[in-house]
Amino acid sequence: DPYLHTAAYNNLLYATANGYRGPHTPVLFQFGITSHDSLQSAKRTRTAFSSTQLLNLEKEFSRNSYLTRIRRIELAQSLDLSEKQVKIWFQNRRVKQKKLLMSPSRADEAMDRTEPSANIDNPP
Repeated sequence: DPYLHTAAYNNLLYATANGYRGPHTPVLFQFGITSHDSLQSAKRTRTAFSSTQLLNLEKEFSRNSYLTRIRRIELAQSLDLSEKQVKIWFQNRRVKQKKLLMSPSRADEAMDRTEPSANIDNPP
């Protein structure tokens, strides 16, 4: 098998021998990441959106939960974000929306905790 003599196969052997698992294991070694410490430092930091950015993203989401590529580019430029950041924010926001819609009892419970009780039949 010609694959047995490739660099990718050798990287996979090295990776699995050193405890790494998963479909992207060989990629780590192509970038020279050979230890767990290097892997941790290679992770991207979490984006902290400003309140203005969040407000504009939420406004756009309320109009349309899916963006065209053109609109994503425009929004990214206007908010000083990358296209990828906008794309991922919308993906995450759709997941959040789906979770909220899937569990209406949780939403009701949250509303009950934030609104004062107005039960006339059984006053406190």
